[in-house]
Amino acid sequence: MNFYKGFLILFQKITYTNRKILYQVNEILKPFGLKSSDWRVFVYLNQHGYSALAPICEFYQMDKAILSRVVSKLAKLEYIEFLKADDKREKIITLSAKGKEIFLDANAYIRKYERNILDILDVKDQERLLKLLDYINEKI
Repeated sequence: MNFYKGFLILFQKITYTNRKILYQVNEILKPFGLKSSDWRVFVYLNQHGYSALAPICEFYQMDKAILSRVVSKLAKLEYIEFLKADDKREKIITLSAKGKEIFLDANAYIRKYERNILDILDVKDQERLLKLLDYINEKI
Protein backbone atom coordinates (compact mmCIF):
# COMPACT_ATOMS: atom_id res chain seq x y z
CA MET A 1 0.00 0.00 0.00
CA ASN A 2 1.42 3.37 -0.90
CA PHE A 3 1.71 6.17 1.66
CA TYR A 4 -0.95 8.39 0.05
CA LYS A 5 -3.61 5.68 0.03
CA GLY A 6 -2.71 4.75 3.62
CA PHE A 7 -3.19 8.36 4.66
CA LEU A 8 -6.66 8.46 3.10
CA ILE A 9 -7.62 5.28 4.91
CA LEU A 10 -6.31 6.66 8.21
CA PHE A 11 -8.19 9.92 7.73
CA GLN A 12 -11.42 8.10 6.87
CA LYS A 13 -11.15 5.76 9.84
CA ILE A 14 -10.39 8.56 12.30
CA THR A 15 -13.18 10.72 10.91
CA TYR A 16 -15.68 7.85 11.01
CA THR A 17 -14.76 6.90 14.58
CA ASN A 18 -14.87 10.54 15.69
CA ARG A 19 -18.34 10.99 14.15
CA LYS A 20 -19.71 7.90 15.91
CA ILE A 21 -18.30 8.96 19.26
CA LEU A 22 -19.48 12.58 18.94
CA TYR A 23 -22.96 11.43 17.93
CA GLN A 24 -23.23 9.34 21.08
CA VAL A 25 -21.74 12.07 23.29
CA ASN A 26 -24.28 14.52 21.88
CA GLU A 27 -27.07 12.04 22.68
CA ILE A 28 -25.76 11.75 26.26
CA LEU A 29 -25.61 15.55 26.62
CA LYS A 30 -28.99 16.28 25.01
CA PRO A 31 -31.02 15.97 28.27
CA PHE A 32 -28.73 18.62 29.77
CA GLY A 33 -29.30 21.01 26.85
CA LEU A 34 -25.68 20.61 25.75
CA LYS A 35 -23.62 19.49 22.77
CA SER A 36 -20.06 18.23 22.57
CA SER A 37 -18.82 21.73 21.62
CA ASP A 38 -20.36 23.04 24.86
CA TRP A 39 -18.91 20.15 26.82
CA ARG A 40 -15.36 21.12 25.91
CA VAL A 41 -15.85 24.37 27.86
CA PHE A 42 -17.17 22.43 30.87
CA VAL A 43 -14.14 20.14 30.83
CA TYR A 44 -11.69 23.02 30.47
CA LEU A 45 -13.29 25.02 33.32
CA ASN A 46 -13.49 21.95 35.53
CA GLN A 47 -9.75 21.42 35.07
CA HIS A 48 -8.72 25.09 35.36
CA GLY A 49 -11.37 26.60 37.65
CA TYR A 50 -11.76 29.76 35.59
CA SER A 51 -10.42 31.16 32.36
CA ALA A 52 -10.43 33.95 29.85
CA LEU A 53 -11.74 32.94 26.44
CA ALA A 54 -8.41 33.13 24.58
CA PRO A 55 -6.76 30.17 26.37
CA ILE A 56 -9.83 28.01 25.70
CA CYS A 57 -9.74 28.94 22.02
CA GLU A 58 -6.05 28.17 21.87
CA PHE A 59 -6.32 24.86 23.69
CA TYR A 60 -9.12 23.53 21.48
CA GLN A 61 -8.01 25.40 18.34
CA MET A 62 -11.49 26.90 18.32
CA ASP A 63 -12.66 30.06 16.56
CA LYS A 64 -13.37 32.88 19.02
CA ALA A 65 -16.80 33.59 17.45
CA ILE A 66 -17.85 29.98 18.00
CA LEU A 67 -16.64 30.06 21.59
CA SER A 68 -18.49 33.33 22.18
CA ARG A 69 -21.75 31.68 21.03
CA VAL A 70 -21.11 28.71 23.32
CA VAL A 71 -20.38 31.03 26.25
CA SER A 72 -23.60 32.99 25.59
CA LYS A 73 -25.60 29.76 25.54
CA LEU A 74 -24.00 28.48 28.76
CA ALA A 75 -24.62 31.83 30.46
CA LYS A 76 -28.32 31.74 29.46
CA LEU A 77 -28.57 28.24 30.91
CA GLU A 78 -26.88 29.60 34.06
CA TYR A 79 -24.12 26.99 33.77
CA ILE A 80 -21.33 29.58 33.86
CA GLU A 81 -20.67 32.87 35.59
CA PHE A 82 -18.55 35.83 34.61
CA LEU A 83 -15.81 36.96 36.96
CA LYS A 84 -14.36 40.46 37.17
CA ALA A 85 -11.40 41.00 34.89
CA ASP A 86 -8.76 43.71 35.10
CA ASP A 87 -9.42 44.48 31.45
CA LYS A 88 -13.13 45.18 30.95
CA ARG A 89 -12.90 43.89 27.36
CA GLU A 90 -11.82 40.46 28.60
CA LYS A 91 -14.34 37.87 29.75
CA ILE A 92 -13.34 35.54 32.57
CA ILE A 93 -15.67 32.59 33.03
CA THR A 94 -16.15 29.86 35.62
CA LEU A 95 -18.69 27.12 36.20
CA SER A 96 -21.61 28.22 38.35
CA ALA A 97 -22.92 25.98 41.15
CA LYS A 98 -25.54 24.74 38.68
CA GLY A 99 -22.83 24.17 36.06
CA LYS A 100 -20.71 22.15 38.51
CA GLU A 101 -23.72 19.98 39.31
CA ILE A 102 -24.46 19.44 35.61
CA PHE A 103 -20.80 18.63 35.02
CA LEU A 104 -20.83 15.90 37.69
CA ASP A 105 -24.07 14.38 36.37
CA ALA A 106 -23.18 14.48 32.67
CA ASN A 107 -19.57 13.47 33.29
CA ALA A 108 -20.72 10.26 34.98
CA TYR A 109 -22.61 9.27 31.81
CA ILE A 110 -19.74 10.26 29.52
CA ARG A 111 -17.17 8.36 31.61
CA LYS A 112 -19.42 5.28 31.47
CA TYR A 113 -19.62 5.56 27.67
CA GLU A 114 -15.85 6.04 27.49
CA ARG A 115 -15.36 2.90 29.61
CA ASN A 116 -17.66 0.96 27.27
CA ILE A 117 -15.51 1.97 24.31
CA LEU A 118 -12.24 1.15 26.04
CA ASP A 119 -13.59 -2.15 27.37
CA ILE A 120 -13.76 -3.36 23.76
CA LEU A 121 -9.98 -3.68 24.09
CA ASP A 122 -7.91 -5.58 26.61
CA VAL A 123 -5.86 -3.50 29.08
CA LYS A 124 -2.63 -3.67 27.05
CA ASP A 125 -4.41 -2.52 23.88
CA GLN A 126 -6.11 0.29 25.83
CA GLU A 127 -2.73 1.52 27.04
CA ARG A 128 -1.25 1.17 23.55
CA LEU A 129 -4.16 3.06 21.96
CA LEU A 130 -3.94 5.94 24.42
CA LYS A 131 -0.16 6.15 24.06
CA LEU A 132 -0.47 6.15 20.26
CA LEU A 133 -3.09 8.90 20.34
CA ASP A 134 -0.88 10.99 22.64
CA TYR A 135 2.09 10.39 20.36
CA ILE A 136 0.18 11.32 17.21
CA ASN A 137 -1.22 14.47 18.84
CA GLU A 138 2.25 15.45 19.99
CA LYS A 139 3.69 15.05 16.50
CA ILE A 140 0.99 16.79 14.42
